[in-house]
Amino acid sequence: MPISDDVRRLVHSVERLPSEDQDKILRMVDLLTLVPQAVQHRTQRMLRELLERDPDTKRECVAGVDDVLAYLESNATAGPRVACGTIHFEYAAMRKARPC
Repeated sequence: MPISDDVRRLVHSVERLPSEDQDKILRMVDLLTLVPQAVQHRTQRMLRELLERDPDTKRECVAGVDDVLAYLESNATAGPRVACGTIHFEYAAMRKARPC
């Protein structure tokens, strides 16, 4: 399956972030696969609202992202991906493994 240029740019952007920020993004993506579509849409609205608030500090931004993660975690259903020991993410030629 070919990767779009947007996805490629996103992966390269995330790749340059500190590992703590990468972990949050990967956790958010993983949780999005476990929640119903209505929760996915609400999550998108929450992220848009965070961006519209234009946080002045990293602390404000991190707090907003943490709120989104808490919302997703509270709505995640226990599916087969939660039961696994490790989740693998592919980044270009680099492979990373993240604990569940």
